[in-house]
Formats: sequence, C-alpha cells, structure tokens
Amino acid sequence: MRRAWRALGAYLASDDPLVAASNTIAFLLACNLPLYPLTLWLVTGEHAMVTFLTALNAPVFLAVPFVSRRHPLAGRVLLIVTGTINSVMSTKVTGQVSGVELFFIPCVVVRSEEHTSELQSPMYLVCRLLLEKK
Repeated sequence: MRRAWRALGAYLASDDPLVAASNTIAFLLACNLPLYPLTLWLVTGEHAMVTFLTALNAPVFLAVPFVSRRHPLAGRVLLIVTGTINSVMSTKVTGQVSGVELFFIPCVVVRSEEHTSELQSPMYLVCRLLLEKK
C-alpha cells in the first residue's frame, strides 16, 4: 500500500507549486466525479442514470498530471477547461434547479490563483471564451 501512495505522490508531484496544486485538484475531482451520480442514483433510483454522463470527464482530470509533466502550462489550462466543461455538462444534464452551476465558482477560484505572467493571457482568453454567454 505504501508503494501505491508513493507512486501517486510521484505522479502528482512537481517542482512548480502551482502545477502540483493543479495536479492534486485534478486528482481529487477525478476521484469524486463518479460519487455524485452514484449518490443521486442510490437516492432517486433509475431516473438518475443520465447523471452518470457527468462522470465521463474523470479520465481527462486524471490526465492533467500527465500533460503537466510534458508541458506545465497545458496541464494547468486543461484543468480549467475540463472543469468548466464539466460544470456546463452537469448543468445541462441535471438542470439549473440542481444548483450545479455553483461548480463554476471553483473554476474561477483556480483561475484567480493562476496569476503567473506566462499564464495571464492564455488563461484569460480560455476563461473568457468558456464563460462568455452567447
């Protein structure tokens, strides 16, 4: 078991603290994504099966540390983009009444933490494109 924890720690680790934080956030999201639809299904029954679509982004969140190893900027952008897409998809699947639009708040918080000069303009453009109302 210790070996598995060490391997996970090595997978999420990075010399850049922002990349390490992004990797950890992505891992936590990937682990928690299947739990929300499962909980709804256990509580409401078969009518909640469509909510399992929201768990489809879990592999993409798991890929964030992999991408970050090769290109740290791309990994951090992938976290924001995937989180925003997951929030939009969850809102479409469960409806506005479910309140999952509140998932946009963590996307904005993570975006605000990404304040390095190399990320300013790409992240601004990505967030603007994703959050812009048409």
